[in-house]
Amino acid sequence: MTDQDDPLLDMDEVAELIGVRPGTLRTYNSRANQRRAAGIATEADLPEPDKNFGRTPSWRRSKIERWRRARAEQPNVRDVPPAE
Repeated sequence: MTDQDDPLLDMDEVAELIGVRPGTLRTYNSRANQRRAAGIATEADLPEPDKNFGRTPSWRRSKIERWRRARAEQPNVRDVPPAE
């Protein structure tokens, strides 16, 4: 798979892809960063960015799609609509 086939997505693009507001995604990212720093991150947390452009994180589309599918399978996690 090439970078063209698996583009980097910024926060707004990830939010649109998973069906949440950009502010909600920023909250997910902040919580995930806090949990990773504390060593208590889970599979339901937003994954680490693949690249940062300054302070702006970006993720590969494939990573977000895998995370979304895994998150939909977690009990009591309903805030990210499942992939269609």
